[in-house]
Parts: sequence; C-alpha cells; structure tokens
Amino acid sequence: MYRFPFFLAAALIFALAETPARATPGELPLPTLSPAKTRDSILRSADGLIGTPYVFGGESAKGIDCSGFVFLVFRQATGHAVPRTVDTLGKWVLMIPRKELKAGDLVFFELDKPAAQKKTSAAFSPSAADHVGIYAGDGQFLHAASAGTRTGVIRNSLSEPAWSKRFLFAGRIVSASPLSGLAFEAGLLGILDAEALLGDSTPALALRGGGISLALSLPVLSNFSLGLRSRVEWDDLLGTLRLPLELVLGQNTGFSIFLGPALTLGDPGLPASTSEPARGYAAPASWIASAGIRWSAPMIRSGASGAGLFSELRFNRYLPLPGLSEDLASDRRATISLGIGLRFRSTRY
Repeated sequence: MYRFPFFLAAALIFALAETPARATPGELPLPTLSPAKTRDSILRSADGLIGTPYVFGGESAKGIDCSGFVFLVFRQATGHAVPRTVDTLGKWVLMIPRKELKAGDLVFFELDKPAAQKKTSAAFSPSAADHVGIYAGDGQFLHAASAGTRTGVIRNSLSEPAWSKRFLFAGRIVSASPLSGLAFEAGLLGILDAEALLGDSTPALALRGGGISLALSLPVLSNFSLGLRSRVEWDDLLGTLRLPLELVLGQNTGFSIFLGPALTLGDPGLPASTSEPARGYAAPASWIASAGIRWSAPMIRSGASGAGLFSELRFNRYLPLPGLSEDLASDRRATISLGIGLRFRSTRY
C-alpha cells in the first residue's frame, strides 16, 4: 500500500477548498428555464437602447460603449453581470460556429482590419476582437458604434461588406434550448484511507484504491445542476469492487452532495494487523448505500469542455459481521474514505 506525507495531502485539500468558485460569472451557457423568453428579453432590452449616444466607458442610457452596451443589456435581461471589456468578454464566452448564431448571441469584430483585407487563415485569437454586438436574428446585429455616418446604438447587417470582412467570431452566453447545459463528465480518482484525518493514527494517508466515473447532469440554476453518476471503484483495503449509482445535486464548481444504492462484489473485510485480528463486513442492499460530499475546483475551460480537480469525503455502508466485538475505529476506517481526482466535463451548448 503506497503512503505519502499527510501534509502534502492536507495542502492539496486546502488548496482545493480555498480556490474561489466564482472564477467566472458561471459555467456556460448560462442555464434558463425558458431560453426563448430570456433571449426575447435580451432583444427587448437591446432595442430599448437604440439611439443611445456613444460614450467611451459608458454603461448607461445616458451614454454607452460597445461592451458597456452588452454589459447593461445582459444585466437588465438576465440579472447576470458579464465581463465588462471586449477582451475579457471574448475570452469568456462560449465560442460557436457562425452558422449556429441565434438571436441573443454575441458577434465579435476586428475593426483594425481593413475592410478590403481578405481572410487568409481560419485561425485567430479572441484577443484580436476590439468590437462586440448582440445578434438580433436574420443577419442583423445591434451595437454601439463609435465612428461612421451613424454613431451610438444602431442596427447593422452582417452581410454589409464593412462588417462581413471584419467579422471575427460568434459567442454564446445564454442557453439556446432547454437541453442546453446538458453535461457529460468523466472522472479518474485515487481513494485514500481517511483514518489519518478522522482518527488517531499516524499522520499519513494511504492509497487504498482507485476508480473511474461517468455522469450526466442538467442545469437547475447558474452553476447548480442535478444529475446521475455511476462509477467503478476498487478498494484494495477491503478487497472489494463497488459499483454505486448516485444522485448528484449541487454546484458544478463548488460543493455538491451525492447518495444512492451500490452493488458490492467481493467479501469486504479489514486485514489482520499486529494489534487487531481480521474483521469482516456485510454490504446490505439499501437505497442509500453510498453518500458523501464533493468539492469541485474551477475548471480550465476550452469552449464547451474543461478539466479540473475534485476531492470528496465518502461514506460506504458496511455492517460488521454478526459476532464481532465493537470496534468503532475499524468500522470508521472501513466505511469512510477520501477521494482526490481529475474530472473532464463537456457541456452541450
């Protein structure tokens, strides 16, 4: 059984717990119970600002710039505060193909590019964007223009040569359909003996097994979802292969809880030690055979996918075999474990 110093494990858990859950304004796309109504609200808010004069740095009906226009519209229509500048907004949105644009999505441009310049490569950096607007459907978009024959909040067409040549990419913030936000997640984890944290044993954690998991979840609120997760885990300490099926409820980044039934293959038992005899357990059938709490760190995202660390404290329901004397420390060691792993998550946009 591999062992490593307790302070390393404690440092990792502390780092996960201290990582802020609000590294971004929420996982994208932002879920909504009625995407069509939310997008209509975005367009009504945007239309209501037509004619507002352009003011650099402005974000009110008295004067507004292009990113301030997007910021104000989304705050009014969704209650969410999106990134304030074109650069941060372009790096944050979920990039989508132009052909998938829906009313309420964002369109980004590179105004410094001459209108006559032809695209030489499909590759670009979001940092090249220096202008943003809100797509209104039918090839139209609303934006706060700073130069030209008309300035302030106006409507233009993506087919106009001046804008077609300078178009850079499209971005999504709000769900496009009720199933937008459906997420698939896979995880790899190491299972640790948590007795060092919960009991009076030597301050070291032992790797007692490992596992892989698969999960599906649907958004309920921003950064909050409901889902099902199944996994296969090998516990070398108890000599079992366990297959739980868990209901998961909580934050996509932050805390979540899980519980459900589990199938246990093998005869669970703690091996004999110099001070204790071998101790056997039964794994009774139960609707709550596995439960716990998980902390998921913010993910490194690329479009609709991402990866990040997680840690979890898990309780597996095992009962001492009849005739065994009471031994709370051993029973705690058998039923409680600590997991630390890596998750891969992909969201349907």
